[in-house]
Amino acid sequence: MSVKASATSVMSEDYVNVARTKGLKERRILINYVGRNALIPIVPSFIVALGGMLGGSIFTETIFGYPGLGFFFGRAVGMRDFVLIQGLLLLTTIAVIFLNLIADFVYSKIDPRIKLS
Repeated sequence: MSVKASATSVMSEDYVNVARTKGLKERRILINYVGRNALIPIVPSFIVALGGMLGGSIFTETIFGYPGLGFFFGRAVGMRDFVLIQGLLLLTTIAVIFLNLIADFVYSKIDPRIKLS
């Protein structure tokens, strides 16, 4: 789901129409009402996409010869270096977990209904 599609669906909500009827400035409506609520479904999908980029980097770095994690992971699989494979999988797993933790914090700041305890 794109930001534009999310913002378009939020713009037709009743609370946005009520804010316009109250006479609030359009900038305040766009930032406080539309912006925050349009970002709610975008944040988790963006973080999942970042995790997918970590996994997809194996193909890109192997094809273009970039010396990154994906390149070394492909070499380790080819050379059957199990210790390096385990280390890279652990590093990738920690990165994905860390990204999900960041997504939870950002999500709790955007959505006032979500409380971290």
